[in-house]
Amino acid sequence: MRTQWFTRRIEAAGFLFVGLLAGWCPAQAGDLDTTFGVGGKVTTGFLGSADNGACAAFVAQSDGRILVAGTRQTWAGDFLLARYDSDGSPDMTFGVAGLVTTDFANVDEGAAAAAIQVDGKIVVAGRRSAPNGDDFALVRYNPDGTLDSSFGSGGLVTTDFGFSSDQANAVAIGADGRIVAVGNTSGNAGDFALACYNPDGSLDTTFGSTGRVTTQFGASYDMANAVTIQADGRIIAAGQSYDLNTHRANFALARYNADGTLDGSFGDGGKVTTAFGPDSLVMAAVLQGDERIVVAGRMGSSDPDFALARYHTDGSLDTTFGIGGKVTTPAPQWESANALAIDVYGRIVAAGQVRTPLYWTNDFVVVRYTPNGSLDTTFGSGGRVSTDFVSSDDGASAVTIQADGGVIAVGSAGRRPFMVGSTGQNWDIALARYSSNGNLDATFGTGGKVITDVEGVTSDRADDIVAAQADGKIIAVGTRSDANGEDFALARFNHDGSLDPTFGDGGLVTTDFQQYNDEAFGVALQADNRIVVVGRRRAPGVYSGAILVRYEVDGSLDASFGSDGMVAVDDEIYWGIAMGIQADGRIVVTGSNSDREFCVARHNTDGSEDTTFGIHGKVTTYVGSGARAYAVTIQGDGKIVVAGDVDGDVDQDFVLVRYNTNGSLDTTFGNSGKVTTDFGGSESAQALTIQADGKIVAGGYTPSLQ
Repeated sequence: MRTQWFTRRIEAAGFLFVGLLAGWCPAQAGDLDTTFGVGGKVTTGFLGSADNGACAAFVAQSDGRILVAGTRQTWAGDFLLARYDSDGSPDMTFGVAGLVTTDFANVDEGAAAAAIQVDGKIVVAGRRSAPNGDDFALVRYNPDGTLDSSFGSGGLVTTDFGFSSDQANAVAIGADGRIVAVGNTSGNAGDFALACYNPDGSLDTTFGSTGRVTTQFGASYDMANAVTIQADGRIIAAGQSYDLNTHRANFALARYNADGTLDGSFGDGGKVTTAFGPDSLVMAAVLQGDERIVVAGRMGSSDPDFALARYHTDGSLDTTFGIGGKVTTPAPQWESANALAIDVYGRIVAAGQVRTPLYWTNDFVVVRYTPNGSLDTTFGSGGRVSTDFVSSDDGASAVTIQADGGVIAVGSAGRRPFMVGSTGQNWDIALARYSSNGNLDATFGTGGKVITDVEGVTSDRADDIVAAQADGKIIAVGTRSDANGEDFALARFNHDGSLDPTFGDGGLVTTDFQQYNDEAFGVALQADNRIVVVGRRRAPGVYSGAILVRYEVDGSLDASFGSDGMVAVDDEIYWGIAMGIQADGRIVVTGSNSDREFCVARHNTDGSEDTTFGIHGKVTTYVGSGARAYAVTIQGDGKIVVAGDVDGDVDQDFVLVRYNTNGSLDTTFGNSGKVTTDFGGSESAQALTIQADGKIVAGGYTPSLQ
């Protein structure tokens, strides 16, 4: 199953909502509704930002659902969460069609780790760029994927260690509900960094002196990549210590008491280093039932191999494991272990990536070991399995073992610029499920594999364009880009998130209008379930104006609409294009022209111009300097409301315009049909809806909220 993910990007630092009065009441229609927020206005500020469509971590929930955390790369990065049902299909109860992206500001953020609390809330940790470098960033979500406003500031916490670069690489939750994030800080050339948080996201000042602890391993660059918490509350952080004098990297572990002090009963004053060869580092750590510590990563510099070590509770190497407590697994090509899990039989499963001879790309690799560290020859081929996702550059970054002994590995799949059919290095979420003997599980996804395209191998995207049919099927609309330009792209999903094979080609439809670029911006369903999409055509270097396209229920073009399913609306409408369908089926399109005027056009149900509206079916309205329309909605009485922004005295303001059913300005609304709202910064209205009581709610953003 290849699932196309469509998400809306809010490229701003905050959401804005405005409540206005639509009908008659003691206040003037169009006035701000003072019963809504503060004086009719609500401002929700978000602090932070994020990275790409690659997986960094995942957690198997107790109900069998699979939670994946990672980063979605646009021009910057966003935190990314995806949840799947046990069969690999998207969990439609989570976020939007199984996907949640979180963008907190016009800066770069990336997620690296996730953990689930006993109440089902999800904690994701990573980094957030700040003016003086990166900081730790944590986000907590409710079980349905919404932000948990009881955590930190609107669900977000950032932590600065006082140096130029701080990054959280792993997170764990203790039995007492405290959250521990570990990573590195650039202090002293690079140290282990730990932060401990109370359940509400505040720093736990009983941990260290300020809730933060840093640890240095001699004259070295140190980085923690994994964390686990013992039953007694002691914390183990593992990663690497790179000696700046010898230029060698070793496994590095540190154990801390619950108050953040180093545990002197572990290793040398709370610290342990283990050399494997020229270079080695830990990427994952787990505790066995007897609290022996197993870590995995890689050893070697130019051609690394899997490397594992097992330690007693005092930090000494367990000599019953491998050779002297250490195991290396040679591979014909470059190989790294990124994740670990232990099954009920004590067998150890490590997952990561292995380089292939073809184009120097990578595949998933999963290796299973017996409890004594030898390869388990009952799994795969001699204890190992490698999996290729469409001849791409793949790597597993997380692994779990299910109750039936099946193994799920999760990571990323990407293509490089020189790969056939590729337009660049783009990353997708990739999952593979193996039976207990190492074979791909054919009941999971397609042949045991699932690829979720977040940004698209060919830059497929959709920005806020989703519609739900009456039967529960979901239509997502966006733009597909390849070497020949951009085309309209539609996908229809069943209730379980699988593509609907009765729609288009296996659930997918692309439409090329023989222009260089065709971009889709909005979708609406008619009462008969035919699908209307609005967008624009764009010849090289020229915006060619708004277009309407109508599809039959099966995804074929509706030949009864315009010319073979397409209607050219107006070559002048090319900015902020949006659409609505009236109760009588007539279609309203809005946007802005090159003179920055609001433009509204109305078409009959067959696509022809509605000559009863404005002049030849079109209306232009001068709202003010630099105006742009972005949204349209239709009231129950047929009046049309358009929203966008306009240059105010200092910066941009919200602006709304209301039209009568014939296209004339509704002078009973605001100031001769127009309303502007200033939030004290630079704002833009991007969305509209009408409440059941007829009040108008406008939503948008302001980059001024920091």
